[in-house]
Amino acid sequence: MDIQKTSDNINSVTDTQDHKKSKYSTSSYTSAFISSLNHNSHILKVTCYNVVSFVNPTKQNQVIQEALLNQIDILGLSETNLPTASTKFQKSHLPSEYTYFFASDQHHKGSGIALCVKSSLADYIFYHTSNRGRYVLIDL
Repeated sequence: MDIQKTSDNINSVTDTQDHKKSKYSTSSYTSAFISSLNHNSHILKVTCYNVVSFVNPTKQNQVIQEALLNQIDILGLSETNLPTASTKFQKSHLPSEYTYFFASDQHHKGSGIALCVKSSLADYIFYHTSNRGRYVLIDL
């Protein structure tokens, strides 16, 4: 008798969990919605990513290629850890689909930031500034 009650309780818990899954299951709708946003050229897509170092050329290429694949218009990168002297070199080796704005501070590990702006949008930037590797500001 106790075994049967335990079994009934397990079935009751399982039924409740299944009910919750079906009640909140909107993944197909969400997936379709996200897909429609990704392929809409009239939406400005902005994202940020904590790269925890942007020194490795392979990582640089992977991050930029992923942004291009997802049609990101403005990509913010934090914790680039790039020395100020190397940012000009970095710009020349990164894909030309983006215009890059770097700011870094050699005295603090974990600092350094970048904004990667699609070249088609970069023509509309008329002012930019930065401060010690903590932020980059662009005015569109």
